[in-house]
Amino acid sequence: MPGRLPPPEWLARAGDRSGYWQLIRSVPLVDAAELAGRIPLHQWRPPAEADLEVLEMLRDIDPRRAARLVERLAEAATVRVPEELTIHNGDYADFAHGRVALLVATIEPDMSEVVRTLDLESGRQTTLAEGKAALTSIACLGAGQAIGARRRDGPLTGFELVRLDGPRTRVLASGTAVGGASLAVTASGFVAGLRLAPAALVATSADDLRQTDLAQWGLAGGDLLAVHPAGDRLVISDRHRLVTVDQGLERALGVAAVPEDFGDVRDMVFCGPDRLLTSGDGGGLLVWDLHGHQPYVTAAPRGPALRNLFAVPAWGAVGGTDHREHRLRFHDPHTLRPVPPPVPLRAVAEHLDFVLSSADGRYVAYGGQLGLAAGHRPRTVGRHTLVHDFDHPGAVLQPP
Repeated sequence: MPGRLPPPEWLARAGDRSGYWQLIRSVPLVDAAELAGRIPLHQWRPPAEADLEVLEMLRDIDPRRAARLVERLAEAATVRVPEELTIHNGDYADFAHGRVALLVATIEPDMSEVVRTLDLESGRQTTLAEGKAALTSIACLGAGQAIGARRRDGPLTGFELVRLDGPRTRVLASGTAVGGASLAVTASGFVAGLRLAPAALVATSADDLRQTDLAQWGLAGGDLLAVHPAGDRLVISDRHRLVTVDQGLERALGVAAVPEDFGDVRDMVFCGPDRLLTSGDGGGLLVWDLHGHQPYVTAAPRGPALRNLFAVPAWGAVGGTDHREHRLRFHDPHTLRPVPPPVPLRAVAEHLDFVLSSADGRYVAYGGQLGLAAGHRPRTVGRHTLVHDFDHPGAVLQPP
């Protein structure tokens, strides 16, 4: 049950029936059914007819049977991806925005690189590229579609921005400036933020690539990107300033400077529709309120410098990887206080290598030596990757 709400015993002893009803409405279904069964209807009824109907339905539910059913459904909401798509490095995996697809680039035993997508509904795999390891960044457009930034070897060395569509590879841009580019998918296309120039390349679904000058907003580069859950805007940064822009990078919606004692921004991710989480080289995290698009800091605790940030609003957790201690850290999304791993991850937390959340909030992938958590012998344990779908009925029944 949510830790910020009073325990039900306190409310019952105080005779606070309305507070007790608010608590019932604020917990998952199984807990709500158990609490509803304790209300003597001859002493109190909700004043609203709709609330009374819900209360009577909850009282008709057997909490034990409901718990078993919800547990089975919740297990079905989490699937293990095929072994060949096991994620070993969260930097080389991505969820499509608003689509049911996962992209993974792996290094095979022969040191070749294979890029695949997985349709998360049908289970269909598509191989997009095979060859010498060259990718520096990837982003998933959908099942069978991806964008990649890669090194080009041979007589004409350099860097390229490519689109991968099954067996086809199309070069969209090339040149030194593409080196170190970061990629992000929006609702209508994608953005490639450049590290070596104050510019970004923007494409719609038709791939009409165009360049946007970021110097007009005071940025020296744009290789840090965070896409809003709706996909219609994003935050772009050169590590010293944040700029909120529309998905086409046609106009700035808000600009803010990063506090000097925070150090350079290492990573950032949206942790709600109007909230952005950033980590800094100087250690610690910042939560920025973007209501009205103008960023301002609402929480700024000190702590270790984190990378590979993730946000899972449905589990009430944000966090990232502390590479100095080789461990994941979890924080409250509002106060940024350190918290234990969310309940679905506690049994495997010490064996996790990564948590990867989708920008639209539908999926979270996590993995590592999960077999050890199940008691398997070390010599038989490989790395596993699990994907949880928050739109699955089993997941829908768990939140309040």
